[in-house]
Amino acid sequence: GLGGDWGLGGGAQRGGSFDEDGSSFEERLADRPSLRSHLLDQLQLESDRPETRLIGVYLIDSLNEFGYLAVEPSEVSEALGCDDAAVLKVLDLLRGFDPAGIFARDLRECLEIQLIDKDRFDPYMQRLLAHLDLLAAHDFVRLRKVCGVNEEDFADMLAELKALDPRPALAYAGGTAEPIIPDVLM
Repeated sequence: GLGGDWGLGGGAQRGGSFDEDGSSFEERLADRPSLRSHLLDQLQLESDRPETRLIGVYLIDSLNEFGYLAVEPSEVSEALGCDDAAVLKVLDLLRGFDPAGIFARDLRECLEIQLIDKDRFDPYMQRLLAHLDLLAAHDFVRLRKVCGVNEEDFADMLAELKALDPRPALAYAGGTAEPIIPDVLM
């Protein structure tokens, strides 16, 4: 587990103090496992079938820097010469891996996987995720009506959504270079 690593980069770092030579961030990053090796370890534990492993590695290598799947399952089956059902079966397996939310095709799916993992994906949350456009537009009045919940429950749902990670890959070494740039520019 990542344990205390979650607090990294907060507080002082954000204040933009330049008295550090910048190596400490690189050192901390080096201590974390790469997402690829973390996922490959899980794949190895989960299956010893060569086909499953072949598809699994291909899918792992098809993740973008946020942990989303950057290819269609049909492209994978075509590239590997296997059937779509086999790819979907392996994809389903990989979506159960840690970190939760990995291998989603988009934000809605990423959040859904995490809510299912927490056993919190009820019909109300389903309606909320189906209307992420209203959330993005801050149209909370319409969104609450669509969800069919009272204000207290709605506030709880929003808090729960905020606690999820929209970019699950960023907790790992590799794929973290991009978001650092704005911090440096501060």
